[in-house]
Amino acid sequence: MPEQPEFLSRYPALKAPSDGQNEEQVEQLTGAMAAATVAALNFDDCHTLDKEWVLQTSHQDPVYQLLVAKVLAGNWHPHRAQEIECLRPFFSVRDRLSVSRGLVTYTYDQGHVHLVILEGLCHQVAANLHASHQGLDSMLRRTRQMVHWPGLEGDLQYHQSSCDVCNAHTPSQPPEPLILTPAPEYPFHQTVVYVFQLDGCSYLAYTDKLTGWVEVAQLPSGTTSNKIMSQLRIYFVRWGAPEQVSTDGRTNLVSEEMTEFFKRWGVTVHPSSAHYLQSNGRAVPLSCPCTISEGGKL
Repeated sequence: MPEQPEFLSRYPALKAPSDGQNEEQVEQLTGAMAAATVAALNFDDCHTLDKEWVLQTSHQDPVYQLLVAKVLAGNWHPHRAQEIECLRPFFSVRDRLSVSRGLVTYTYDQGHVHLVILEGLCHQVAANLHASHQGLDSMLRRTRQMVHWPGLEGDLQYHQSSCDVCNAHTPSQPPEPLILTPAPEYPFHQTVVYVFQLDGCSYLAYTDKLTGWVEVAQLPSGTTSNKIMSQLRIYFVRWGAPEQVSTDGRTNLVSEEMTEFFKRWGVTVHPSSAHYLQSNGRAVPLSCPCTISEGGKL
């Protein structure tokens, strides 16, 4: 039925009854909320659930009938551990439970009435609520207005996270916005250092931010801090020591030896997260297309 998806996903929640409403109106409201909650969408993985069918199914569920009897009698034990194991999940909300027309309801703050769903229908209700592939926040907001069962939030979160359609179309977390640094004033005023591997060999790329000039040196004995310092010393002598160097935050670039080395040369280090190349992004695209000879020259 085409009106059901619109109702379940966009129709405003029914308001809580005021103090002036009589018991019959409250029961009618409860029935309307129950019917709206379990009304299924006409999709392959959804099945139509009306209030009468839920009531009939609940009569065949022994745990649900135990809960109905317990709520009607009101003879809860003083301690949770003393209750029957299947009823323990309801112990913390026992004072908020009541029975209306054979179904257990849960009344929350400001008189909001929720239908307590029996365990055998929890998965189906979750599937119906998620049939339009809403996000988790929308599902929880809608569900908390109408239904209740122990572990509701965890079940909906699992159902949403295991949905193939949502996983295929939900965008990943966007990266933080790039914070722009002041532009360099002259060549080799600001440089970038990038260490990478290619065909089993280690290389160091050194790039000038202003001109885009890049030099690549092979590190045949590994990427230790001492090897990197030796190569950077050559660049500093050749082009002058920069005022700022950007690195990708690798351990061998932020070690105590490297920190002391940059300090002696009067260089400020601007690291970024390793494997999340932002500040040293200038060196990466420039060094990748380079053809490197066996001697480490371009």
